[in-house]
Formats: sequence, structure tokens, C-alpha cells
Amino acid sequence: MVVEKKEMDSLLAYRRALLRGCGYSYQDLEKPLIAIVNSWNEINPGHIHLHKLSEFVKEGVRDAGGTPMEFNTIAICDGIANSGNYSKFVLPSREIIAASIESTVKAYNFDGMVMICSCDKIIPGHVCPEAYDGGPISIVRNGNEIEIDLDNRQLNLLVSEEEIKKRFKIWKKPEIRIEYGYLNIYRKLVSSAKFEAYLA
Repeated sequence: MVVEKKEMDSLLAYRRALLRGCGYSYQDLEKPLIAIVNSWNEINPGHIHLHKLSEFVKEGVRDAGGTPMEFNTIAICDGIANSGNYSKFVLPSREIIAASIESTVKAYNFDGMVMICSCDKIIPGHVCPEAYDGGPISIVRNGNEIEIDLDNRQLNLLVSEEEIKKRFKIWKKPEIRIEYGYLNIYRKLVSSAKFEAYLA
């Protein structure tokens, strides 16, 4: 396909070249780029099936006019870690997951994101970046009902528009409550990934 020079941003030539090296076409790169964040791996029984599930998700993204781009996060199994007395590594992994998602999504400037995950610490790790930055998920509260509308391919929070506006208005960034251990040392040394995670 020949694309007119005026239609292509020359500043993004290097980015296009690298993504073309991943197998994406020029047509793919013109569409909304949707991150498929998947915790699939072969070492956690709760995640072993997620690779197959992601194929259906990617098909849905393509049908909706987007280009899916999948990347993975870590996903430690509590049961396996606890069996070897290595449970101390499980909780910090949530922060690693959150930081890796935030870093990747912002570095690639994706237009949207679908998260595929399972299990105890992994799900919070996936939703933490958006909740911490005040995204839509940050106003969902315990006990709220969510309607899954398959026909229109959307999730609906069953709360009034007025209540949603009110929640966004009073929303404040949560305070960091880590006060000890390696995670506290890490928190003091590294800034947010949105500032490119420079050492302080």
C-alpha cells in the first residue's frame, strides 16, 4: 500500500518502523491501538487458559475497528509460593505488575486497554494504575452493581450520572501507606512511571 507523505507523521517514523518489525501493517497502525494486558503464563494454574481467551478478545477489538497489541505481566501463584515459604514475594508483585502496566501503556501511548487476569494479587495489580490516576475505575465502590451489555459491548455502572459526577469531583489521589520493608525503600527511590521512573 502506498501512503501519501502528508498522511504520515514523520516524527513517528521510527515508532512505525519498529512496530512494522512486530508484524503490524500501515493499516493496523492507522487504527486505535488497544493494549491487551495479559497475565497468562505456564506456571500458574489460574492463568494457564488466558492465552486462548486473549485470542477472542483480540478478535473483538479487530471487529470493533481497533488494532490489538498484547503484552504480558507476571502472575505469581500464592499457593505455590506459600508451599515453599516464599510468600513474602507475592504481595510486592502487585506493585511490580501495576508499575509494568503503567510504564508500558504510557510509553506506547495506547488508545485503550483490555486487561485479562485472574487471582488474588494480580487483579489489584492490573486495576491499580487506572484507579490511582483517577480513571473511571477509581469511582467504583464496594456494593455497586455493574451491568454487562453484550449487545452494545459495554459495561455499565448502575449509578446515576449525578452520582458519577459527584464522585469524580470529590476524588483524591490515595495516600501511599507503605511504611516499611523493601517496598518502602523502592517507593522512596523511584518516582512514578508517568515521570519516566527516574531515580529520585
